[in-house]
Amino acid sequence: MVTTLRIDGEVDLSNAVQIQVRLLRTIIRHSYAFPGDSIEIDCSGLEFIDSSGLGMLVRVGDCTGRRVVLLDVPARCRRVFEITALDAIFELRSSIPVKADAGH
Repeated sequence: MVTTLRIDGEVDLSNAVQIQVRLLRTIIRHSYAFPGDSIEIDCSGLEFIDSSGLGMLVRVGDCTGRRVVLLDVPARCRRVFEITALDAIFELRSSIPVKADAGH
């Protein structure tokens, strides 16, 4: 069983610490729901993320000792991960399976 956490809206200096605390509390309280070496976070509702938000995600991974997998990061936010080279640290992927092309 894999449980996916979710972050929505804006993640910036004004709320990054609160989001980090919420994520870590959920992971600690429900550690049985997070098997394996990774934590999935649904980012489909993410509207904005700044360096405080990026740092928060790094700390979540560091505090838990797990790889953070970010699902469905919107293009406008994905660009921030690419510019900062954090797309090499986090696994950014789609939760929608890619269909194989039937061929031409």
